[in-house]
Amino acid sequence: MTENKICVRLYGDGSRDAKLRAEAIYCDRSDVCSAYVCGKCFNVTSFLTPYCPFGRISRYGNHTKRAKAYAAFRAEVKNDPVYAALDYPSDIKIVRIGDDVLIRLHYISWNKCEETIRPADPGFYGGEIGSIKIDKLTPGFLGTLIDFRPRAMMGGIIEDYQRKEIPIFLYQLQRTLPEVYERLKAERPEVAEICPNFIGMWAKLCSLSKDATYRDHNGNRFRFSGQDNEMVCEDYHSAFLPFECQTAVVKVKVSDKAEYKIDDNSQVTEDTVFV
Repeated sequence: MTENKICVRLYGDGSRDAKLRAEAIYCDRSDVCSAYVCGKCFNVTSFLTPYCPFGRISRYGNHTKRAKAYAAFRAEVKNDPVYAALDYPSDIKIVRIGDDVLIRLHYISWNKCEETIRPADPGFYGGEIGSIKIDKLTPGFLGTLIDFRPRAMMGGIIEDYQRKEIPIFLYQLQRTLPEVYERLKAERPEVAEICPNFIGMWAKLCSLSKDATYRDHNGNRFRFSGQDNEMVCEDYHSAFLPFECQTAVVKVKVSDKAEYKIDDNSQVTEDTVFV
């Protein structure tokens, strides 16, 4: 496969302690990556997050604002066609990359023993990425993940793993690898009863339910109008309306990049794209 530059980003504010640097991501498997299709990549640097085992990161620059090359370097990177093209997939639990699968569950780390990946209690760096071949995603292996009870460093079972992580993981498994999910369900029918809670997760706004309502930062309720990606608020309130009006009818065109923090599970459909 051909290695392509798929994203470049700037980090640091140009101070002596945080020099401005660029990080370019190169990958030869982006064309078979389900995260890349959604505009995401585990190799985008984010605070205390693990990286993808595929692809590579090239870091360069390291200029302060006093450096002569600072302005030209910053402008060059920002003009790159793939500048800020990808984001970190913070809410994605499973990614398919060709015949490989990446699993990233919070509160879990991984041990490799005789080429078998097994979950292990999280240490200081919990939430690591596990890489496994699709044909190794057996009901037995998945059952190990489902039944696992990670413990906190100070003791005690981390309840959010079973309550939050596993339901979302099973939901994404069903969508990403439906044949694997069906084999799991055949052996463990109870997984079909595990319902995820999507509240607090981010998704592409245009991929959410067209029948639900959505609030802006002022609490105004918008609905899809039936026109292509158009949303309408029939009773829009704002302190900046003209002519001392109290309310207005507002129509907005939603871009494909618009994201929304889910506040009601009814907003999610089978076509929802999480980010």
